[in-house]
Amino acid sequence: MSYSDEIVNAVYDRTGGYCAYCRRKIHFRNYGGGDGVGSWEIDHWTSKTRGGTETLSNLVPVCILCNRSKQDMTGDEFIDWLRDQSHQP
Repeated sequence: MSYSDEIVNAVYDRTGGYCAYCRRKIHFRNYGGGDGVGSWEIDHWTSKTRGGTETLSNLVPVCILCNRSKQDMTGDEFIDWLRDQSHQP
């Protein structure tokens, strides 16, 4: 999905330059940048497949790794999943 510069700026500013899920530092200039350091994308906190909308309140900045791993979980579900993964041996 393509977003306006205004939306990209507003979404990035929501977390002060950190992934909304794992809290890794993301870099504004690497929006949609694939594998670059600090690359990020805009994600839906509640996925569209689960009724999420395109409203700004449902859009969050996330690192590429989190966005590829989240699938259709909600943001809360994915954060819980991340916590569970960090406690695995």
